[in-house]
Amino acid sequence: MNEPLPFIPGQLYNRRADIHAVYKGNWQSGIAPSSTHPFIFIFSGKSGGQHGYEDGWDNKDVFTYTGEGQSGDMVFNRGNLQLKDHLKNGKRVFLFESLKKGLVRFVTELEVFNFDYFPTRDTSGEIRMGIKFFFKRAGVHFYIPPPLLIQPSLLAEPLGEYESKLPTITERKGLVTSRVGQGAYRKRIIHRWEYQCAVTGFDNLNVLIASHILPWSDSSDHERLDVDNGLLLKVKG
Repeated sequence: MNEPLPFIPGQLYNRRADIHAVYKGNWQSGIAPSSTHPFIFIFSGKSGGQHGYEDGWDNKDVFTYTGEGQSGDMVFNRGNLQLKDHLKNGKRVFLFESLKKGLVRFVTELEVFNFDYFPTRDTSGEIRMGIKFFFKRAGVHFYIPPPLLIQPSLLAEPLGEYESKLPTITERKGLVTSRVGQGAYRKRIIHRWEYQCAVTGFDNLNVLIASHILPWSDSSDHERLDVDNGLLLKVKG
């Protein structure tokens, strides 16, 4: 039996008074582990875009969340490490939507099932490697195709055994300058189109590719990573 939720979905809360005064944790961080309970609070809002953060529901059950770190490559330490290992460590993750004047809306409880890297810009505008976490709603069971459970495209270790490291400079440059079809973006497109070709309904992921609606060369940085600018299509042949 699932443990009861300590928050009401859709309910507004004062972040400092209702969450951190009770459960402690850093009230200014996007990822805020409680110091008194086995809880991790994550906050998502429009203001994160200036630091290269972009979160959202890829389908009704899958939520993707950008790791923390405003400058330089994101690494698996602090909040990022706690999110990656939350199931192993017996901690629950609660998603809140940040509104204004310290108010947040509770959305749902989440469970991580995968993550990968993606190119993004940091606060200074420099290209860096970001971490994208893939969550599902807690308690929801659905079939996740095996190709979506493989390790991040540039690492060799299986999920759950990663060290706090990033691809080499050469590998990173290749990913940052490449088109879609690998890493976090392809996985997001697959979830967005619910594991089948957007045109034919064909569902063999081995021959489906992530393609842009607005061509890569004509797209902004945001559009190149925007799942609403992507289609999952069957390779000709």
